[in-house]
Amino acid sequence: MTIGDDLQKEVETTKEKVSSLIAELETFAEIKSNLSSADNNLNKSIKSFDELIRSMTTISSSLDEVASTFEELIKKLDQIDTLTEKVETIEDLITELSTQVSNSHHELEEKIKKSTILGRLTIK
Repeated sequence: MTIGDDLQKEVETTKEKVSSLIAELETFAEIKSNLSSADNNLNKSIKSFDELIRSMTTISSSLDEVASTFEELIKKLDQIDTLTEKVETIEDLITELSTQVSNSHHELEEKIKKSTILGRLTIK
């Protein structure tokens, strides 16, 4: 072999090594790109998750307000039930008083009839 052949062989070997190195660098560049893409997707997912948490917190707060409103409504309904019972009791008392007044009126009329002269004459 001549020096030219040796140099040619060294050049070929160097070319192969450089090609192999370029292929590895391209692989690393692809891996870096994939990692970067995965990182971006992960960041987007984290932001979406944060938004979901904020939304759930808002929903929870709204549900607490609704529950509080329902509790107030239930208390007011209980008060209405109590008032309705009292109104019914008052209505019963009014009916009873009305009956007593009516009876007293009739008794008084009878007593007046009996105590007057005309009333005594008509009783016979």
